[in-house]
Amino acid sequence: MFTPRVRIVIIALCLLLLCLCLYKEKIWAGIVISSFAIFTILGYFFQGTVYLSFRQMREGKIALAKETLSLTKYFNTLTKTQKGYYFFTKGYIALAEKNMIEAETAFNHALNVGLRLKSDQAMALANLGIIANDKKNKTEAREFLKKAKNLKISKNVALELDKINQIIG
Repeated sequence: MFTPRVRIVIIALCLLLLCLCLYKEKIWAGIVISSFAIFTILGYFFQGTVYLSFRQMREGKIALAKETLSLTKYFNTLTKTQKGYYFFTKGYIALAEKNMIEAETAFNHALNVGLRLKSDQAMALANLGIIANDKKNKTEAREFLKKAKNLKISKNVALELDKINQIIG
């Protein structure tokens, strides 16, 4: 959830507090602070900046989301869920930049790795439908939308699917 710079600042503050705790002989406080620093470091490897870039993408800040997502350097260490949302966010960014090939690859990866929410799975399928429609393959586009509608989704996502269905025709 934090950028690498913020994590470095947090870890530096933890180290300063740890030194102060050790100087004052507050061992338990030092253990708590050390634990927080360790979790911050582990978060860098297991979560990266995926959640932060996902939130930025949802707010419509595509350029910022792309920049933030690029700060995730250790992709292979991300958890399974984080990898799914990494590709999901990457797909939206590519779609916004009109890079349909990259978007299609990213959304397929996101679905294969796994997205936690059914609504997010439905949106990935709907975006694959939009991409198929751009390729003039209406049959495949309708199949993606049908799969998306069969998932248990929120009302907002259902409305989005209806709009996409109208676009596809």
